[in-house]
Amino acid sequence: MRRAGSASWRFAEGIEQMPVVALFVRDAVGLGVPPGAALPPRLDGELPDRSGLVSAGQRRAAGAEWVGWWHAVVAHHVGLQQGPPDGADERAWLQRQTVQAGALFDPPDFASLAGRSALRDVLRTTFADALRWADDQSRTLLMPPHGHPGKFDYDTVRSVAEQVAQRHRVSPNAVRGCAIVLPVEGNWWRRCSPGAILCSAHAARDPSTARAALTDAFESGLDT
Repeated sequence: MRRAGSASWRFAEGIEQMPVVALFVRDAVGLGVPPGAALPPRLDGELPDRSGLVSAGQRRAAGAEWVGWWHAVVAHHVGLQQGPPDGADERAWLQRQTVQAGALFDPPDFASLAGRSALRDVLRTTFADALRWADDQSRTLLMPPHGHPGKFDYDTVRSVAEQVAQRHRVSPNAVRGCAIVLPVEGNWWRRCSPGAILCSAHAARDPSTARAALTDAFESGLDT
């Protein structure tokens, strides 16, 4: 996770392992996930076909269970990026986050998913592949052999944060936002909660899309 900011505005971003693993399971296995505009597009790049590891019925059942798990995974990482509330006990907050992470993602057995048995079986079968793919993608996005890393340009973040503070006549200290960057196809982004966005690496790199996404994150975060 990368954090940026002055003594006032604050922005955090990360290419997180858990969400990428979740998307790998969805796409490589071909889960029957109900379509929804809030869900990220397909992962970018070559994926192995793991659909033959489970039956069509299992793919449908796991897909139905996947959506709620995905939203919980995203909410957890947004909470990590946003950090403890002002005045909170940081040690107690960190302990709660550790417990919450274990309740969502506890390989290799995934006992936390006992209530989502179809998804649990798929994750146990594909986790090793998913982890390798996620780690390879994270390294490539953070340190690409050519081109720009899959993250937001600092000067763009600073400019948007300062403009939002000026436009809304608030202290820069009130301007906060975060982003979970995903290796998915297209110039895609969505707000997932006030002050937080999901976006593709392509969107983070594209100046006009990045400005729009950052503006939404910072402005929606003013009300929290």
